[in-house]
Amino acid sequence: MATVVDWLSLQFLRRLGMQSRMLRTDHGRVHALVGQGQGQLGTLVLIHGLGASASSYRNTIEHLLPHVSQLILPDMLGHGLSDAPSLGMNGHRVVRSMLQAIDQLSAGPVVVFGNSLGGYVTLRVAQSRPELLRGIFVSSPAGAPMDPEQARAFAERFRLDDLRDGLRLVEMGFASPPRARLIYALGARKQFQSESVIQLVSSLTARDMFGSDDFNKLAMPITFAWGLKERVLLEQHRLFFDTYLPAHATRIQPATWGHTPASEVPEELAKHLVAFMRSLPRV
Repeated sequence: MATVVDWLSLQFLRRLGMQSRMLRTDHGRVHALVGQGQGQLGTLVLIHGLGASASSYRNTIEHLLPHVSQLILPDMLGHGLSDAPSLGMNGHRVVRSMLQAIDQLSAGPVVVFGNSLGGYVTLRVAQSRPELLRGIFVSSPAGAPMDPEQARAFAERFRLDDLRDGLRLVEMGFASPPRARLIYALGARKQFQSESVIQLVSSLTARDMFGSDDFNKLAMPITFAWGLKERVLLEQHRLFFDTYLPAHATRIQPATWGHTPASEVPEELAKHLVAFMRSLPRV
């Protein structure tokens, strides 16, 4: 579901040279913003989190385009300008449509960054199609296992019945309360009350969560980031990924990061991504 902010951001991003593409997948059309960069570091894909959209990276893009050769920002199914699948939202459909969108837009292996639910999608893409990836960078990824009681209590965080709930989620998501927190709260409430988000959250079961063996075959370079001011996800979630991601994965805990670094520290996030891409073997 596109918001007024999404449409305004789209106009701003088009002035930066980003172009809209609508891509057909098995589960509906996926919208993506695609831009040609001025650098030689290859293609970078940025995947947003639950209730967000490609435009959530609007303040990061200008810091990335001078370094990458191509930048791809897809909207997940049911988010932004992408379709909501006619058969309903679930994790499998989101991941499969993302894979098909990346396949259509990239000419070779790519680097993928994913935040929150985008981190979950990134790791699932890495499991399914490792040959598609030069490396992955995940920040506060979702998908750590919980028992049924914990999962029900955790899902309540995303039930925004009134403005106070929206403000609570915004304050949890940011390392420091944003000046425009009321605007963020209104937007969050609208997004998290959308049918697509409600369907997706309610569809997730224990089978959708990661297991301790799921990352054993991930051989590509990996950076796992978890901000010291993370308050949306739980410490047990961090410990799961810290324990079970491959030993070769770089683990960082940036002091200034909350749950959404693209919104709070976009230039710092871009510096980390550029440094990660520079560390990769040239293609």
